[in-house]
Amino acid sequence: MALRLHEIHPSIVHFPLAIVPTSLTLDVIGKLTGSKSLMSTAKILMPVGAVAGGVVGLAGLVSQQTVHAEREAHKTLVT
Repeated sequence: MALRLHEIHPSIVHFPLAIVPTSLTLDVIGKLTGSKSLMSTAKILMPVGAVAGGVVGLAGLVSQQTVHAEREAHKTLVT
C-alpha cells in the first residue's frame, strides 16, 4: 500500500524531535568528559536535525494543504 502525501509528515516528524536533543546531550556530555568523539558526533547531528526539521516543516505544510478540515479542526490544524 502506497504512502499518501498527507501521511508523510506524521511519519517523519519524530526524527528532528529525537536528533536535536540527542545532539545537545552528546555535546554536553562530551564537554563534561572531554570526549572529542561525542562532541564530533554532536557537531554532525545538529545540522542533520536542522535539515530534518526543515523537511518536516515542508511536509507539514504540504499535509496542511492536502487535508481539508473545517471549523475547530481547521483552527487546530493551522495552530
